[in-house]
Amino acid sequence: MTTTTRRNKIMDLLRQRDWSIYRLHQETGMSYQAIHKLATSDEIPAGTSYGTLLAVSRALGVSVSDLEEKDVAG
Repeated sequence: MTTTTRRNKIMDLLRQRDWSIYRLHQETGMSYQAIHKLATSDEIPAGTSYGTLLAVSRALGVSVSDLEEKDVAG
């Protein structure tokens, strides 16, 4: 049986840009608490709106699909 896991890559993307969670909060205009929760979760939290993901991806200069890493584990 094969399962797919989806790992949150926001912290990796922040590190690549030498950005803090605070910087992402400023760039998106979203609350610091919301950005912190999103960035530090192992997976993108269920129920996260597409608009939120779009704002984060635009600020980071990536596509929405780039915010998650899809791994196949057996």
